[in-house]
Amino acid sequence: MKHSFLKISNLKKALVILFSILILLSVSILIVTEEIKAQPDNIQKSIADKFNEIKSQLEIQGITKNIKGTIGDYSKLFDGFSNIIITDDNGKIIYKANDGYISEKNKFSILIDPWKSNRSVNDIAYVVDSKNNIKYSTELDISRNTNKMKSQSAKNALSKVLFPKNLDSDDSLGDKEITNSDGSTYVNSSDTNIIMNYEYIASKGLNLYSLYDSEHQFNNYYIFTNQLNGIIRWLIVCAFIFLSIFWILLPIWVYKDSKKQNLNFPKWSIVIFFTNILGLGIYLILRPKKMKCLSCNKDVQDDWILCPYCGKKININEIIKDK
Repeated sequence: MKHSFLKISNLKKALVILFSILILLSVSILIVTEEIKAQPDNIQKSIADKFNEIKSQLEIQGITKNIKGTIGDYSKLFDGFSNIIITDDNGKIIYKANDGYISEKNKFSILIDPWKSNRSVNDIAYVVDSKNNIKYSTELDISRNTNKMKSQSAKNALSKVLFPKNLDSDDSLGDKEITNSDGSTYVNSSDTNIIMNYEYIASKGLNLYSLYDSEHQFNNYYIFTNQLNGIIRWLIVCAFIFLSIFWILLPIWVYKDSKKQNLNFPKWSIVIFFTNILGLGIYLILRPKKMKCLSCNKDVQDDWILCPYCGKKININEIIKDK
């Protein structure tokens, strides 16, 4: 009874089931892996879509209760590590969510390169206070209708220091030390973790800023990705276990089957143990075709004269091949 599982028919069924499970696990691992790869783009798209939603509501309705709710939803994408700032044409803050990136209570000013006609991926913007002291730099991500910022930046003498004219290169930023009007120093560098999205709402005369720390911009992504990574680890463990069982049972089945087929069963079982599926393909090609005895319906070979099960003579011309 204890050896019933090792019957050739039971082994075959077990191998088919194991192979199906291994295929399912492999496909699942590939799908989850692709989902992990897609998460940064998915989250970034969510950020862009939500920012555009804020811009559209602001453009049509102005600052309303609804837009404040949308801003709250936007902030959740960063687990609160973000800020929405809305200013008028003069930089006066009309509305803000959070205070993390506010350098002054009532004013928010940005300097960008006024000489660039085409913005690059890593454009840098500098947050300055009313005394033209540089507070920190940001990297522009979404940036549209920047003519307003450009015109203001061109009027500011500090722009000529930060963005030398006719040097349309990231090298123009340099890493030189700048002395602020209050005596503090700032190293002019393009190295920053703060990302900024910007939109000028011309119909309302409003500047819309979104600032967030790049280390927290994918907070939801990290949570979800960690969960997916945990799933992948379990899938890999399960795949390894099932593959190990399959790897052991396959040579046993080949051993029994090749012995039944009067083949060199020790050789085939060793070959299959080291080559597994690849060796199985060769074995199935070289293995004699199965046929059934017309009398007892048992498996027989075409070189047998008498059926070993019922003793009847085997007529090769009338034998029915097992499909």
